[in-house]
Amino acid sequence: MPRPAAAVRKPPWYKTTAGLSIASIGGIILLIVAAWIFSSVRSNSREADALKQSLDSYTGSIKAVLQTITEPATDMSAAAVADPKTVADSADGWVKFLQDAQTQMAAVSPPAGGEIANEIFLQSIASYLNAAQTLKLAGDLPAEDATKLITTTLGEVTAATALWDTGVNALDEERSAADLGSSGIRSPASGTPTAQPTPEVSPSPSKKGGGND
Repeated sequence: MPRPAAAVRKPPWYKTTAGLSIASIGGIILLIVAAWIFSSVRSNSREADALKQSLDSYTGSIKAVLQTITEPATDMSAAAVADPKTVADSADGWVKFLQDAQTQMAAVSPPAGGEIANEIFLQSIASYLNAAQTLKLAGDLPAEDATKLITTTLGEVTAATALWDTGVNALDEERSAADLGSSGIRSPASGTPTAQPTPEVSPSPSKKGGGND
């Protein structure tokens, strides 16, 4: 009698042509995913470094603008104790400084995320400039009216300083989000006021002593 034919063993699925093809495709997919992740990490790292450089560059530009506006901001903050005529004469110089600051700001490009801070800085300088232009009028007014004008305008100077400080806070938040330290940008009115003569006070007439000759 002929012997029964032995049963043919099938190889495991992963050793079949189809299985090997699937494994090969799976390996390629893994390599592609790994390459994509690596590329994405490198790209994100480059973007983060670029943002840090952009924020540092912008911070340096704002510090340069700060140097320009420190004298007028500080002197205007002290205008209440100065002679109105001196304030009016000084205001011409303040206007020039602040117009220069606006020119500086026009050449500055804010980094991504720094647009809000940039707009606040612009508004602050515009408020300082408006106050300086108003103070130019003090020299043409009677003393009492000039004093009132100066006092009222100092409110706008204070608001301009508060705006600047708000802009600094907004910038520091963006720097913190980018793992950078504080900008170190100070308030414009924190400088030393330029010496200005105080209003002269006329001496009271002395009383003549009475007596018999």
